[in-house]
Amino acid sequence: ILHPTNGLLNILLGTRINWTGDPNWALFSVSMLTIWLASGINFIFISAGLRNVPDELYESASIDGANYWRKLFSITLPSISPTLFFQIIINIIGAFQSFSQIRLLTQGGPGDATNVIVYAIYRDAFFNFRFGTAAARSIILFLIVLVITLVERPSISEINIDGNKAIETDALMDGLKGAGLAVGQVFQRATLEQMRVELQRQYVSQGRYDATIETEIAEQARNRVASSCCANAACRV
Repeated sequence: ILHPTNGLLNILLGTRINWTGDPNWALFSVSMLTIWLASGINFIFISAGLRNVPDELYESASIDGANYWRKLFSITLPSISPTLFFQIIINIIGAFQSFSQIRLLTQGGPGDATNVIVYAIYRDAFFNFRFGTAAARSIILFLIVLVITLVERPSISEINIDGNKAIETDALMDGLKGAGLAVGQVFQRATLEQMRVELQRQYVSQGRYDATIETEIAEQARNRVASSCCANAACRV
């Protein structure tokens, strides 16, 4: 995708940009890849937050004549604001801890264009053997993450609204619970599909496979996954 001559991105844009070799574009390219890597879990958390928005609010707004944008800015965004704030903080912390994509794509280059703090710690400690510098940078990174984490804490504490105590923690925890359920279902379905494929291979190797036995294979896969799955809602078929 990022190849300077035959990459899909250059073909689509009609350009010849060296996305990872040009100092002007390398950090941007790594940033876009990092955003793409985090988009899946962000989608799960935001989807879980949206499921917690009461339908009655949208119905009342429709009766009052509110359009889509009014509902978005007056109902949706305020309702999922704890989840959004949580995601922003987590993504900022993740950005400070970026390593694997830089190690694979640019190795801190070209020059020092993508030599972020975690990769700088890695190079200082394991290539230049400057363990004191690496330790100092590690402490700085720890303090940065600590400060960001402390900034996040008020978002999950009790706040006072119109003289009444409201706990944003409940909304955030509901979002996390829903996200955890969604993640569990994704892994469970992946396990189910893997089990089904293994059973298909067994039947094929035994010469017993045909289209009519597919239902039996699916049922056997469900039974095997259910027997090995933990007894909570996220693990049930």
